[in-house]
Amino acid sequence: MPELVPLLSQVLSNDDWMRKESGILALGAISEGCLAGMAEHLPQLMPFLFDCLRHEHALVRSITCWAISRYSTWVVASGPELLYNVIEAMLERIMDGSKRVQVAACSAFSTLEEVSGAR
Repeated sequence: MPELVPLLSQVLSNDDWMRKESGILALGAISEGCLAGMAEHLPQLMPFLFDCLRHEHALVRSITCWAISRYSTWVVASGPELLYNVIEAMLERIMDGSKRVQVAACSAFSTLEEVSGAR
């Protein structure tokens, strides 16, 4: 994690939307094996991801839905306020003008529902 977090921060803060998308993809991809290590960084990353849900490029918005869904266990365990914010954000993206984003948001919403129902 000490090597990964600075690299992720650099890519996520890049103005190039393709680099930003690749960083969000990496963030979601590491969720399963690195959840414990990422947990301390997620409170700072979630506001950034919420901003990315409003990005001008649909591919950034859709990959962000997916990445957030990969951390659903953490979101649910973090308490009702964050859970409410994520639900609200996914419902907004379900109404997105891009079908790709709508599908990603529906999938993320479904994953969140499954995880929260299991608790």
